[in-house]
Amino acid sequence: MARQPCGAYHGEQAVPQLIATGSKDRTARVWDASSGKCLRVFEGHLDAVNAVSLSSGGLLATASSDSTAKVWAVCSGRTISSFAEHGGEVMAAAFSQCGSRVLTGGDEGLALVWAAADGRATRPGTLRGHRSAVTGVAWAPEEELGTIMLTGSLDKTVRLFNCYGNEIGLIAQHEDEVTSVAWAPDGKTLATASEDGSAKVWLWPEGNCMATLAGHNDAVTCVAYAPDSSRIVTGGADGTAQVWSLEGQCLLTLEGHEQEVTCVAFSPDGAFVATASLDATAKVWSADCGTCLLTLRGHEEGVKSVSWQPAGKVDLPPRADGPAQPPSSRSGPAAAPPQASAAEGEAQRAADAA
Repeated sequence: MARQPCGAYHGEQAVPQLIATGSKDRTARVWDASSGKCLRVFEGHLDAVNAVSLSSGGLLATASSDSTAKVWAVCSGRTISSFAEHGGEVMAAAFSQCGSRVLTGGDEGLALVWAAADGRATRPGTLRGHRSAVTGVAWAPEEELGTIMLTGSLDKTVRLFNCYGNEIGLIAQHEDEVTSVAWAPDGKTLATASEDGSAKVWLWPEGNCMATLAGHNDAVTCVAYAPDSSRIVTGGADGTAQVWSLEGQCLLTLEGHEQEVTCVAFSPDGAFVATASLDATAKVWSADCGTCLLTLRGHEEGVKSVSWQPAGKVDLPPRADGPAQPPSSRSGPAAAPPQASAAEGEAQRAADAA
């Protein structure tokens, strides 16, 4: 971990608590974003962890090339559920706004919705239409739009689905594979990133392209919105991240990674940007002046994904450099059953209500 000063960073402005990362080294990690310390290592996947997603209630979703996705309790490290219905690598994952459901995308071309509490398929189930791997998934902000799901694919298209799993929109204007999708928190626009070297901003529900973000020197690998929907951050195979206005003006270029930037995320207050890279690090930057504040080191291979804990309160796990441990199966005197964490209880209650 390395920390550098930033002219726009004030001591009273605490970095939001938790960041999660997923790596080609088969692990996910959760970090204290204020210090850069690794708090917990989640070990259990048999192949690369391609995507991570943190919920506001203290849950972590992971998607892996081992054909499974998992939900973990951040504080206890326990595996809450495992989902193995994809027919190949799981490329993307995102929690619903309430945290009760997970949307995952697979390289077989399907997006699937399942319950975080038990790993069972739940409404609307299977989202069909793509002809190649689903590389990006996102939920619309439910308070503004209700249940709408957004998917992007290597087939160069972006599709939208309603709560019944019916396709309600199609965007097919990228010239190459779509790598990432995002929905603005205010529900008015959505963004897409592509191997064609651009990201695009689209009006919803009109479907018109309002801006093309062209500044990277290679494929655009990832895209994310600021919480106030006024800015977008993109990451590229050129090793940089860029912060943009919705109108397409580049406001900042974040330079410091040695290899491709694979994932980007704004902090819940919009003051910081997190980036993940194949150089085996993640970094935290000032979203105001572009200075690198933290470098998160610990993964043994490239970092594929990064996620910031949404606004909400969750107990920090104790610092632990070892893997999260599953419940012991060794024989011996019966132990008292472990108490469910608040996050686990909330996941079950939300699933029951879904």
